[in-house]
Amino acid sequence: MQIKMKYSAQLKREAGISEELVDLQPDQSFDHLLATIANQHSIGFRNVIFDDQNSRRKSLLIIQNGRQVNSEETLKLNNGDEILLMSPIAGG
Repeated sequence: MQIKMKYSAQLKREAGISEELVDLQPDQSFDHLLATIANQHSIGFRNVIFDDQNSRRKSLLIIQNGRQVNSEETLKLNNGDEILLMSPIAGG
């Protein structure tokens, strides 16, 4: 299946792109998707997604097909999904 990934803020800067298509086998998990994209980009990109224990950061905002996903929710992927990942934005 193919998933369209979109990135903003720090993730966009670290990846050097704002979006990409990712091919996965059917029934692969969201965590597998995150590991796949983290391995394709810089360590800075990985550090925005995962903490020191290699767990997904709770501060990562996840939007699936226009709907914000709760950090505790188990996300089921479907062919053609669009996932937007947003890192927290701080201002001053």
